[in-house]
Order: sequence, then structure tokens, then C-alpha cells
Amino acid sequence: MTGRHQLGLEKAGWLGSRFTLTDTADGRIPAEADRSGLFTSAWDMRLSNGPARLVSAGWFNTGYQVVQAGRVLAEINRVGFCGNDWAVGDDGSLQKTDLLFVGLIYHTILRRNAAAA
Repeated sequence: MTGRHQLGLEKAGWLGSRFTLTDTADGRIPAEADRSGLFTSAWDMRLSNGPARLVSAGWFNTGYQVVQAGRVLAEINRVGFCGNDWAVGDDGSLQKTDLLFVGLIYHTILRRNAAAA
């Protein structure tokens, strides 16, 4: 999907929720994310086209949206009722590595929510 790039998702530090997507070949960081705050479900992200936020799509919705300057760039949600499958769709403005990173952060959110339940 990413043209044979070797990418790694890394958590920066033992505490906290800062994640980076690293190109293992040259150490470049094409995307990063951190929780927006302690009592929020939103995430601050730096993607290839600049800063964005990953926010909940609504109270009774398991999905999230990538929002930049008030515009929804992508939406991600579960696929099916069982399992950890998810799908992400965008408006065409994000790169494949951005979409992959958004999916990995969403998967992290789902796993954390399942562990807390």
C-alpha cells in the first residue's frame, strides 16, 4: 500500500500517548499524534499536509473524523459488529501513509477502550 516503505509505529516514552510513524529506512517521521488532553477523546495530529485533529464522530458513534481547519478530511469506523476490523475513507487530500497512521491510532483507541471496559 505504501510503495514498499518500511514504517514503524512507535510510542514515545513509557507514560503518555504520543505516537510517531517512522520511516525505518531513513528515520524520517511522516506523521505523529498525541492525545489532546486528559479528559478528551480527541487527538492532535501532524500529517503530511499539516496539523489536524482526530475527533469522535458523535456520542453514539464509534467512528472518528480527521478534521483540519473545520473541514472533514477523513472518516474511520469499525467494520462489522465483531472483531477489530476498521475502514478509513478520505476526500483525496491525504497520503496513504496518513491514512495508515490514522487507522493505527484508531486501532489503538479501540484496544484501549476494550481494555478499560
